[in-house]
Amino acid sequence: MTLSIQNISKQYNKKLPIVLSDFSLEVASGGVLAIVGPAGAGKSTLMEILAAKIKPTAGVCRVDGVNIHKKRKKFLQNVGYVPQDSQDNFKVSRSRRAMHSTLTNFPPDWTAPRLLGEIAYIKALGGVGSPGKNYAKQAIDEALERFGLADAKGVPLLGYSVGMYRRLSMLLELFANPGVIILDEPFTGLDPVIRENLSVYLKDLAKTRIVLFSTDIINDIESMATHLAVMDKGKLIFSGTTAEFTKDTDGDLFEAYFRLLGIRAIKL
Repeated sequence: MTLSIQNISKQYNKKLPIVLSDFSLEVASGGVLAIVGPAGAGKSTLMEILAAKIKPTAGVCRVDGVNIHKKRKKFLQNVGYVPQDSQDNFKVSRSRRAMHSTLTNFPPDWTAPRLLGEIAYIKALGGVGSPGKNYAKQAIDEALERFGLADAKGVPLLGYSVGMYRRLSMLLELFANPGVIILDEPFTGLDPVIRENLSVYLKDLAKTRIVLFSTDIINDIESMATHLAVMDKGKLIFSGTTAEFTKDTDGDLFEAYFRLLGIRAIKL
């Protein structure tokens, strides 16, 4: 798969500064892309555009040649998007018809296994193929363990903490088996074990999918990404592999990042 970002710009209105300016990038399956930059660089706006949540002011985004904003309904069936404040995704509703692949509406007395069971059921109805009762249970147990929610199997979703909601949001998006995975600062607040589990899992998924995440934490790049794109003030200022990025700094990501942004690193 290939995600093509061509000359994207975004300005919310003429009285406000341009958030993104002539941003172009090609993203292919086979690696995990980190989009990194300081606060205010435009990362979250870019993520919303790539997830087809908002439209660009100019430019076009295509997945395998298809314009994601013109074919938005179809694209949304194949994208897993976790925004920065993922708890806002969860809204109480008892309408079964309102449920879709990301399951942003749910009865508050449901547990995570019940919710994941619904995803397996809906996927089967959609023609993906029934996973079978035993397989579905095994997949659900593995997913809960991977995201550190195995001990909360019996806890109603309404009783989840903010951190649990964050992990559940990522779990739901990935469990729905999307072809394009977009995570906006997903690793904030995760403990080291879950971070490592997620890192291994994303790299495995990326073999056949588009996987990208945003961050302003350099350590996230070192442990999670194979490729990176650096943004500053709404513009792309570097794209390539992590090895290419650090070729002049002996593999030091921090030094390469600070040099690129013109920031003098303070070494203790």
